[in-house]
Amino acid sequence: MEILITGGNGFVGRHLIPALQERGHSVRVLASPKGDTTWLEQRGVAIFRGDIRTQEMLTEPMRGSDAVFHLVANTKKWGPLQDSYAVNVTGTKNVCRAALEAGVRRLVHISTFTIYNMMIGRPVTEDDPVAPLNEPYSVTKAQGDMLVQRMIREDHLPAVIVRLGALLGPGDSRNFGRLADRVRAGKGIIVGSGNNVVPFV
Repeated sequence: MEILITGGNGFVGRHLIPALQERGHSVRVLASPKGDTTWLEQRGVAIFRGDIRTQEMLTEPMRGSDAVFHLVANTKKWGPLQDSYAVNVTGTKNVCRAALEAGVRRLVHISTFTIYNMMIGRPVTEDDPVAPLNEPYSVTKAQGDMLVQRMIREDHLPAVIVRLGALLGPGDSRNFGRLADRVRAGKGIIVGSGNNVVPFV
């Protein structure tokens, strides 16, 4: 299968690409115009340069793709809302439209657990209403999630949405990677009351 990954140069992509290749799939990546793609080239991944905020840049990488993993996201918790909106909503719409035009058989849209209210005192389910945290990432990821849902219903977009928890694992250099390093060093810290519930992946 020919698989396109948007944002394949990030943390999830660095784990997903080898797993797909081990299963015999051919992988191509839409990478940012200036991103370092050395490791992708070493794995024989076809690299397309582009930006999901520009619809025309998706035509060539999408052509001939059987499936798409849409990983690109503006993950900044703070900053101008319009910056997050441009990537997480407009960019997602562009990816979905390009997938429809190219006849892609399956699109996997990566969403997040932060579209839900995690403070309801019980485990959240898919039936719970969307109630994101009041910050640009969660708000715009919720809007992008609902956009994909609408396109599945109205445009018959062959998509599935995966709402990941907080990511943790080899190569993670962000907050949870630092937390793991502290625990490993015997310097673990308690956040809040210690009863906080966070879903990890």
